[in-house]
Amino acid sequence: MKLKNRTLAQQMSLVFTPLALLALATEAYSADSFTEALTGGKVSANLQYRYENVDQPHPASGARLKEANASTLRLRLGYETAEYMGFGGMVQIEHISANDAYNSRVNGRTNYSVVADANVTELNQAYLSYSGAPQTKLKFGRQLIRYDDDRWIGNVDWRQNHQTYDGLSAVNKSLPDTTISAAFLTNVNRVFSDASIDNGTGALLGNHHMRSPLFNVNYKGLGFAELVGYGYFLDYDPSARAFGLANSTKTLGGKIKGNA
Repeated sequence: MKLKNRTLAQQMSLVFTPLALLALATEAYSADSFTEALTGGKVSANLQYRYENVDQPHPASGARLKEANASTLRLRLGYETAEYMGFGGMVQIEHISANDAYNSRVNGRTNYSVVADANVTELNQAYLSYSGAPQTKLKFGRQLIRYDDDRWIGNVDWRQNHQTYDGLSAVNKSLPDTTISAAFLTNVNRVFSDASIDNGTGALLGNHHMRSPLFNVNYKGLGFAELVGYGYFLDYDPSARAFGLANSTKTLGGKIKGNA
């Protein structure tokens, strides 16, 4: 699915104009000065150990690869500012330490089975936010986005290097019992890390560039069930499509989730 007939501005306006119409007034702010917002934020930290064992044949020759025994430790540090005049920001980095008894796709251990947890230090999130309109939050930059059960849009939570997205997102809760989420993505920062490429094509495994609008509407007002409707229009750049995994798609769907 290639959005050839729409400019970038037109595509983004289709995503965010409906949300802008729901958010016309201003709200109270959290800090009295820019300095207070900058220094009055909160620090986050996470330390996670993970072990994974994989034993499999080589996908091309059929001969068995060496058994992977991946032992990895992730340190994630972040800082989120307080808000000033509705604006805020967040920066988060992560470092993953690992042994060499597996193929991470960047460590050169191609005789081992693959475990996609690379020994890297990367910028996980870095965004500016705005929540000065009622029941609305905008984020611009590198961010984590999770819709519903992560079936289509998520962070691949079981990997050490989480998947994040570059772009603009909005969440609006102005309508009763309704959450409207929208985004315009320009890149997917995949779990393989920025250093990972496919040696056959040179395409980046760790980054898939795109121009992709997303929509998700969740309604919980029925009481006995939750209704979800969504449209994900993934329009990949040729650099991503050359790898063969990133075929542009248009996914429209809905879901009813009953409540006991």
